[in-house]
Amino acid sequence: GVNFKFIEPEPAGALLETFTLTDTNNLTDAGAVVRTTSIRRGLEIAEQQLNLTLEFGANDQIGVDLNFHRDVENAQAAADHLKLGILEFRDQAIQLIQSAYTIEEIGV
Repeated sequence: GVNFKFIEPEPAGALLETFTLTDTNNLTDAGAVVRTTSIRRGLEIAEQQLNLTLEFGANDQIGVDLNFHRDVENAQAAADHLKLGILEFRDQAIQLIQSAYTIEEIGV
């Protein structure tokens, strides 16, 4: 697969609101301290499997991990998959994050 990770040091808006989970108050009321929250999604975009993980916690930052995954039978099949281009996968990742979470700019 092809992996990318982005860090949002000052999350706000739709990205931060994603972590408004319905059980947070229940956990706090039960005496728990929520230190980190992870959200993992298995997506398909243009017939490409994408594993998306969002994590909020450390230093009040949000990490966005993207794994473009493909099962392959051998090394040649993996090499053929990579011929699609790392930059194309990066651009797809950035477009998804910007569109889904209303983020205007992502540094690379």
